[in-house]
Amino acid sequence: MTVGFPAPASRHPRVEPRVEVGVHPLFLSAVLTMLRPVSTFLSVSAYQDVYPSREWDDFEPEIDVLAVAGHGTPLLWLALFRTADVRVGRIDLDREDWTQGTRPIKAPLVPRQRAFSQLYASVEVLEPVLGASIADHAELMREALRWTPGEWVTLEWFAEEGEPRWDIDISPALAVLDGAVPDVEEARSILAEVSGLRLDRPLPPARLVLDRVDAEEEDRANFQRLLGSSHTQMVPWEVPI
Repeated sequence: MTVGFPAPASRHPRVEPRVEVGVHPLFLSAVLTMLRPVSTFLSVSAYQDVYPSREWDDFEPEIDVLAVAGHGTPLLWLALFRTADVRVGRIDLDREDWTQGTRPIKAPLVPRQRAFSQLYASVEVLEPVLGASIADHAELMREALRWTPGEWVTLEWFAEEGEPRWDIDISPALAVLDGAVPDVEEARSILAEVSGLRLDRPLPPARLVLDRVDAEEEDRANFQRLLGSSHTQMVPWEVPI
């Protein structure tokens, strides 16, 4: 079983809350987990399961993980899914203390062909909300999915120690993609919160990295909030494929 495959180093210091005597350890664990930095992984594998890295011994991060994001869930990863795609699985809590057993965990899961079609449909939903074109960005994401060998697309969230983050909720953003949030300002606020995208700045161009565009650090960070970064595979928004 592969657990906690390599994640990008966090720039944020870990915050440990002060705990009074008598706090139940389950509550403490939840608080600690939610305060830790999150890494998000876009997995495209042969496995029709949520969190396949925890479920299958032969899951290979070098092959089955397409991209990674250090904070938030990149917007064009969200664009691959809809509310109806969210599945509930159970993962083992393989510790030698009170956390033994299993816990339910949610993640979206779709066949790759559906991810393609939903990505294209998302462009029409998102561009009026963003007030900017993302067609070229979406095309680079489509190209990345096209070259991966896996059939099932999902997201996995982990804390820095490799602990699955069971508390992540992307349902508000998926509601926007479903077309269920007609108010543009509300939709913008939701997308910014879930993806971390700074919408008070112009969106960076799709070829920001490929063309070595001179850009401010915040615009480079915004680019990753749109598309994420390579894990071990090359991705077409960073390297021509």
